[in-house]
Amino acid sequence: MTINTDGNKIFTTIDGIGRQLQILRELRIDHNGNNAIDTSNSENSDGLITTKTAYDDNSRVTSRKDDKDNTTSYAYDHRNRKITETRCSCLLITRPFHYFKSRWIINRGKSN
Repeated sequence: MTINTDGNKIFTTIDGIGRQLQILRELRIDHNGNNAIDTSNSENSDGLITTKTAYDDNSRVTSRKDDKDNTTSYAYDHRNRKITETRCSCLLITRPFHYFKSRWIINRGKSN
């Protein structure tokens, strides 16, 4: 557990090789760690934000999921370079093969 500058608690679950599997953040009233957990938000009634991360056998991040089950997925080429990022809103971001260029190709609602 860590405590941020406002006094809010952050709980991190790690695996045996030090990768973060889950981060749970408490939402406190007025962002003050001394106050009660804020359950007044109908969009987040438990007052917690949970982020889960999955990895492949090479310890590359393959997906991140928030507590509303929105998932962002990642794919890599054989040189461990991220080549696609698919966000929960069906937004596919594709990096061009030539990594020395900083250009991104963004396709909304399409997959290649």
